[in-house]
Amino acid sequence: MSNIFKYLSYTRAHLTTRQLFILVCTNLFSICLFGQNQIGLSAQNQIASEHLASAYEIRFNYPDSAEQLYKLSYQEFLDENDSTNAIYSKVGLSAHLAHNASYALAYDGYWEALIMADHLNDQGAKATVYNGLGWLYSLFERKELAENYFNQSLSLFKSIEPKDDVLNQAILDNYYALATLFRKSNDNQLARTYLDSCEIMQRVLNQEGTGPFTGVERAYVLYNEKKYQESLAILKAYQPYFDQELPSYLVILLSSMGDVYSELGDLKLAEANYLKSLSIGDRYKSHQDVVPVIHERLANLYIKLGEPKKAYQNLLKSKELNEEQFGSKSENNQRMLEIKDDFRRVKQEQDHQIQEQKLADLEQKEEINRLTNVLLYGMVIFLVLAVFITYRFLRNRYKARRMVLQKENELKIEKAKEVLEVKNKELTVSALQVIEKDELLAHLKEQLNQQRKNPDQNTINRLARSIDLNHARNWEDFNARFTSVNHKFYDNLADKYPQLSQGDKKICALIKLNFSSKDMARLLGISVESVHTTRYRLRRKLKLERQDNLEEHIAMI
Repeated sequence: MSNIFKYLSYTRAHLTTRQLFILVCTNLFSICLFGQNQIGLSAQNQIASEHLASAYEIRFNYPDSAEQLYKLSYQEFLDENDSTNAIYSKVGLSAHLAHNASYALAYDGYWEALIMADHLNDQGAKATVYNGLGWLYSLFERKELAENYFNQSLSLFKSIEPKDDVLNQAILDNYYALATLFRKSNDNQLARTYLDSCEIMQRVLNQEGTGPFTGVERAYVLYNEKKYQESLAILKAYQPYFDQELPSYLVILLSSMGDVYSELGDLKLAEANYLKSLSIGDRYKSHQDVVPVIHERLANLYIKLGEPKKAYQNLLKSKELNEEQFGSKSENNQRMLEIKDDFRRVKQEQDHQIQEQKLADLEQKEEINRLTNVLLYGMVIFLVLAVFITYRFLRNRYKARRMVLQKENELKIEKAKEVLEVKNKELTVSALQVIEKDELLAHLKEQLNQQRKNPDQNTINRLARSIDLNHARNWEDFNARFTSVNHKFYDNLADKYPQLSQGDKKICALIKLNFSSKDMARLLGISVESVHTTRYRLRRKLKLERQDNLEEHIAMI
């Protein structure tokens, strides 16, 4: 639990609206889900929790895979009748979709989660969904609606007793969301008020001093107030912290410092900070939604510096990225939220009217039934029971059929996995047998050469020359079996890394089967040092960092 709070302290900052929305929501979900005791969970529930944790870990590097894991964990929790964790999976998925600009799907997902939370009367889950909706509306600059949802979330979290660190952290996050909302709308006084509330909650959580994110948020408020020197001093003071603890956040910090330097007239320092911010964003693939803004500011800066070509290039880049990332932020999409919200409101009113009409009809029927004779009343009851029993029978049969089909699909998947595992094992055994054969032949050749003193020396020499290791044929046999089992591996490898040579692909295939360097050398007929050299060059071609694991990377292809 302490690690989760440490991560929250890193991410609770003046990010862009969309990223704050994602980080706050997702961390709240993680606390609620993974902070609980896992003892006693079923095996499937534990797997679902692991899928959700994996989705959270890879959400930035592998967004498509993370989306599938979120959906998988949601379905698994539903299958286990674990509605609470299913809600957090749905909200995590919605936050992930919003991060990838699928705002309409995120919006629908939050409403589905809210309906489930309302049905369970889970105040914590409802408060978490309200927080997510607040960030979504703030993203579309719907300040009043965003403020309303943040306040609803804050009120619900405050109403839950007893208070613990998880709830206090959630309250702090809502204070911070409101501070950011008002600061972005240039209401600096209210922004400062909520930042003061953040510091009070930090003291409740025994967090000494002003948090780094609260500190830099105050610097942004000072920037709004045109107190550029004070703002710059605070940003510089916190820069070493982020260098050490969360370098990806420097995308925001350095771009803000660039803004300050630009206002102070130091255009060269402003340019340096903007460029460094873009470089860090490219390195960590973080805060990509502010990259178009940075390019736009660079374009304005280059106009001031008298470099129109660079200004045009950055303006063009900004436009391209805006179209790519934020096309869904158009007025049509803003209207889309209004339409959906109005639709839901009208739909709820219609449902309420229909329910009232049905109740009135039922009351009228009951009055009529009371005035009719007993025989007619009995017939009506009989018909109702018959319809109910038929409905229950059909529904149960449908559920049973669906469960059978689901089990059959699961068995097919398990069987396919088992067949693949058996084939891979057979392939490994075959390769090892080839290695043993080569070793045996090499040994035999060595023994024959040692017996050259035999009177029939010419015969022995011919025999020694005829016994030669054929590594190429060994590789061809191995490769044919490997391809039959992993038929898409080379295609996927070529699509992602077209610059790889045949030797690199051989090493990749052997790494996928967890071959040791010694076994690779034997199979390929090269030295162990050559294998190590090839692995090193392969890492460079795959652009892996020092901390990246080569085996895990290739296993995911």
